Amino acid sequence: MVLSPFPGSQIVSETDNEILDEAELPGLKKDEVTGSLENNVLTIKGERKQEEKKKQGTYYSTERYYGSFYRALHLPTPVDDKNAHAQFKSRLDC
Repeated sequence: MVLSPFPGSQIVSETDNEILDEAELPGLKKDEVTGSLENNVLTIKGERKQEEKKKQGTYYSTERYYGSFYRALHLPTPVDDKNAHAQFKSRLDC
């Protein structure tokens, strides 16, 4: 389930020992995103707040989305909630 003004793309894959969720969250920082796993449902949510900038010049087009997003994915394989972990990586950091 995706309820979002800017969902980005998401790839979920499984190996012999892990389920990997790679979600693209363009423009978001680590502290703007939270994730949880409960009853085999992975939830990712966050909010992108509009930056306060002084307008300089004339804008002809703006395609930036602001607001909250929410994703919930029922995982196909049982996952041990206590041993699950998450990692946030920025492509700019890689």
